[in-house]
Amino acid sequence: MGLYDEIKCEYKLPEAPKAVQNDMFQTKDFECAMEYYTITEDGELLYHVYERYAVPEEKRPYYGTPKWDKQALYKLVGSIGSKFIEYKKIYYHGIINIYTIASDREWWEYEIEFTKGKVTGVERKIHYEY
Repeated sequence: MGLYDEIKCEYKLPEAPKAVQNDMFQTKDFECAMEYYTITEDGELLYHVYERYAVPEEKRPYYGTPKWDKQALYKLVGSIGSKFIEYKKIYYHGIINIYTIASDREWWEYEIEFTKGKVTGVERKIHYEY
């Protein structure tokens, strides 16, 4: 398991049914910092820039509940908020792997090649069911 980044792929993926094409994919090929990316229809790689901020205690979900005083972990839940700022084009050069599990429990994995931030090749990889 561990941390990963998420990618929305608007670029047409071979063999992908609509449900898979519209799904959110994961990758471990970037910083694995729970960041968000998009591959546009025309094959550009975009990074989602967010502003992070501290949420006041009284606006956190467990504030004022019995859990708040009993376990310190509940004071951290919802402590960081984020606001979308902009998309930033990434001039990535190399291959990234993206993967998801469809609602029918089928694994979908793709290897996507980029040259100067633009898709130059897509290949479906592993095909098996859970």
